[in-house]
Amino acid sequence: SGVGTGSIPIYSRDGSRVAFCVFPIDSGTYNSNDDYDHVKTDQIQYYASETARLAQLNNGNPVPTLTFQHIPVPEIYSNLLVEVPNGTAGAVQGTGQWQNRYYVLDPNNSTITGVMQEGPCPAAINNYQYQGWRDVGNHVGAFFGHDHINDFKMNVDGIDLYQTLGAGYFTYGKEHGGRLIVLDENNPRELYTESIEIPQITDLGKY
Repeated sequence: SGVGTGSIPIYSRDGSRVAFCVFPIDSGTYNSNDDYDHVKTDQIQYYASETARLAQLNNGNPVPTLTFQHIPVPEIYSNLLVEVPNGTAGAVQGTGQWQNRYYVLDPNNSTITGVMQEGPCPAAINNYQYQGWRDVGNHVGAFFGHDHINDFKMNVDGIDLYQTLGAGYFTYGKEHGGRLIVLDENNPRELYTESIEIPQITDLGKY
């Protein structure tokens, strides 16, 4: 389903094996109920079958994988955030089915870095994509956009989950940027990432 869903191998330095595999996944836009769309079952099955195929080519060893998609998984609320009373310092209002609640990044998760400035907007339907990552067991990190001014990282169940600033100047919020990602084939689960905020342009007329 979707456009652009696939797998991109990253070879080891000597070119002898696939050291990582990047999965761009089309998470859609809106569903028939005008809610945010979700990754489809056939895309989740594709991820599982492709990682199994890569493991066979790698002498049975799972290849570390990374997923890049626009809309985050619903588990971002149940696994990453903590519900708090309205008025709590740093709390943001949830969205969708969570819109009448308020949340902060889990203060007990020592892996958290960055800031959450708006309620994440995950898929309206949970198709258990996150559970599939856990079941396969070789998923290193997932990178989401969609929420333009959120910029944080945390590790849950051994998987790094990221939200990164929007890069476009014609979106809401003053913060714009991107994320540098450095991979180490000898230490694949230790990703180095750096959020890079780009300067605010106040006069767009000349661009």
